Amino acid sequence: MQRDPADYERIQVGRLAGLAHPRGSLAGLTLAGKWLMWLFAFDDHFSDESAIGFDPAETITVVTRMLGILDGVPHRRPEGPFEVTLADFMGELAACATPVQRGRFLASVGSYFHAFIWEAANRARSTYPTVETYRHMRYHGGAVPSCLTLIDTVNEFELPADDYYRPETVTLVRLASNLICWSNDIFSYAKEVVRNGIVHSLPTILQHHLDIDIQKAIDRAAQMHDDEVGRYEQLERRMRDMAGPHLRRFLDDINSWIVGNMTWTRTCQRYCSHVALRPVESLLLAGGPGKIGGGLHGTEVAP
Repeated sequence: MQRDPADYERIQVGRLAGLAHPRGSLAGLTLAGKWLMWLFAFDDHFSDESAIGFDPAETITVVTRMLGILDGVPHRRPEGPFEVTLADFMGELAACATPVQRGRFLASVGSYFHAFIWEAANRARSTYPTVETYRHMRYHGGAVPSCLTLIDTVNEFELPADDYYRPETVTLVRLASNLICWSNDIFSYAKEVVRNGIVHSLPTILQHHLDIDIQKAIDRAAQMHDDEVGRYEQLERRMRDMAGPHLRRFLDDINSWIVGNMTWTRTCQRYCSHVALRPVESLLLAGGPGKIGGGLHGTEVAP
């Protein structure tokens, strides 16, 4: 699907990068913005708004070429805007990230591409995954983990392996990714329906499996989101009590990502051009002082 370049200017990825990384370096923010723009464009071109997104074989071909570039062993000289810009990005990442940080990023992007193939197979068969399967795969397919692995690179520190791989951190990253992905599913619902009529998102999965109308499915998805906020807050508080300076900094930046993404989502034109939900309380304000959460429950489908 061909998109007007002005559409991507209106997304304001620089604003999203700044909101998500308020303490980031200029070089780090530039890197984060480039990765976000690549993800938005790649998703639009190869996901459910294109014929390739319904063809698993073609999707595998695309993903295989991208994985070769990620691993530094391209199967051919990069061709086309996505291969060339991904190769350029990886070169820039290598210049400012440690080998450890680069390895973490590669692992998360590899999972994103595998989920991309899974989604294409579902579209080709017109099948709906179970709610639990969708929850698991949305974590990978939403590409949020790849953005969160850039946190310490963007902010010019390195989270020690003992902190990065501790079970509590792994769980917190998953909870944060769920919050970002599920709120996106809710806010982008109308845009996706208008553009392609087929929505691979949490409200649609709930509507199908629970046999309820879309408004009730939106409300159920919102309640799931708000429940996840509570789990995130409880774990984040426990971790902060025992965290060292690097982990505490990482926690601050994950919080910034959650709140910054919500602020950006409510004001950017990527979703506002097709209003999915009535205005709801800001996540930052709805939870009260010092809290992130709450505020999506009770939203409605309709302008």
